[in-house]
Amino acid sequence: MSEPILSARHFCKRFGSVQALADVSADFHAGEIHGLIGENGAGKSTLMKLLAGVERPDSGDILVRDAEGRLAPARFRNPLDAARRGIAMIHQELSGAPDLSVAANLFLGRELGRFGILDLAAMRRETVRWLDALGGGISPDARLGDLSVAQQQRVEIAKALSQDARLLILDEPTAVLPADDCERLFALLADLRGRGVAIAFISHHLEEVVRLCDRITVLRDGRLSARLGPFAAAGNESVPPPRGAESVPLSGNVESVPRPSERDLAALMVGRPMDSYFPPLRPLPPESVPPAPPALAVEHWTTPDVADITLSIRPGEILGLAGLVGSGRTEFAESLFGLRPGKGSLSLFGRPYVPSSPLHALRSGLTYLPEDRKGAGLAVDLPIRENLSLAALRDFGRVRIDLMRERRAAAESVADFGIRTPDPENPVSSLSGGNQQKVLLAKWLMTRPRVLLVDEPTRGVDIGAKQEIYAILHNLAAAGSAILLISSELNEILGLCHRIAVLRAGRIAGILDGPTATDRAVMELAAVAGQ
Repeated sequence: MSEPILSARHFCKRFGSVQALADVSADFHAGEIHGLIGENGAGKSTLMKLLAGVERPDSGDILVRDAEGRLAPARFRNPLDAARRGIAMIHQELSGAPDLSVAANLFLGRELGRFGILDLAAMRRETVRWLDALGGGISPDARLGDLSVAQQQRVEIAKALSQDARLLILDEPTAVLPADDCERLFALLADLRGRGVAIAFISHHLEEVVRLCDRITVLRDGRLSARLGPFAAAGNESVPPPRGAESVPLSGNVESVPRPSERDLAALMVGRPMDSYFPPLRPLPPESVPPAPPALAVEHWTTPDVADITLSIRPGEILGLAGLVGSGRTEFAESLFGLRPGKGSLSLFGRPYVPSSPLHALRSGLTYLPEDRKGAGLAVDLPIRENLSLAALRDFGRVRIDLMRERRAAAESVADFGIRTPDPENPVSSLSGGNQQKVLLAKWLMTRPRVLLVDEPTRGVDIGAKQEIYAILHNLAAAGSAILLISSELNEILGLCHRIAVLRAGRIAGILDGPTATDRAVMELAAVAGQ
């Protein structure tokens, strides 16, 4: 086992009244992928920002291996200091300059040239060299904003490596990547590991962590829950998987241990067994009992993105909408909410419905929770209270807002949805991703909808918050709401839905029974022509 190239010792960090980190230590080794997991708000991103010089610890030490091979104390005043010591961070929300070329982005702030004249040819050559080392296929002259998210991510990794990065920190790198791009990223990370780069890998997807990582640090409530690894090679499973918060020594050689399961990691993250990940699916009564019309009926619905969609959702039913990226799932939901044009026949509880605008949809009893909570769902700089009431302002006064009623309603929503905040007057941006998602749910449910279109409700959300959101959706369906659930996570679709409609290339490829459907059956409909 290699010696660590960076060691974080006894980090503590407080933001106001919130203790983000308390006595957390971790080592990062050359040629290893080190997974960092925990619920939203557990301290993962804070730890990484301290290592990358974005924030400073209140106390604790950073030790970096120097040219003589010794771990020596280091102080990072800013990200540039960290970069000079070989530490680079690729943020979840990519930070490139979209209107500049790939080459200009790669050398932004450290341009090549002499006497104030840029050496554009040298920057192009170096850009090609680094991109070729990561698989090529990207022109140095391309405008960064014209590239896919996966390609932009690769440019940022190339930029980090061109600065001699020894520790590469990746914060939720697969959050917005389709499956094919995820596989390419995993192959790239394995290649970088083989070249001796240390990689810190933050992810909510535990299957990725188990598959990729050589060791794992688990955080809970800003403290160390467990430090696991290095892991044994596949097939060497003579020792039971680790359970509990036993720590591996911070340095020196230790015997490798078997990889934990996703369930083991989930229990360490949330501090409780994960026996019932999804709530039990409540069976629906036969369609003839009672003889009521469906909550939402769609017949031959066509938009610029989908064609001839026919389906229905009954009161109390969760209908899953599955499909690959680009199949038209989100565009279909947006058209039902009045955000996109469409033609065909729609009805709500037996009455004709023409979604002329989102306001009309809301007043008709239908609402839509968008997949982009920050860009389209929440005003993150406004207080939690104002976000919660924003879609239902008519309930709090026509001319002037009744602030007392609004505050009471906000306090009730915070309690009912388990939104973890010391004060509803705090901005939404102060919340973790899971709590922001619960604010988004609570906001739209304040309109008392009877039909919910829910798009990627747990994207970027930790496993504990996922369970809470699953319980909310389950309880809404049990109370009679009809729910159309769009998700890229097949386990959600299979675990929550009574039926599953599968879109392929803008058309319904088939509708499956939820309790008996399999991931293979869903993927065959989504991806295989002629199914």
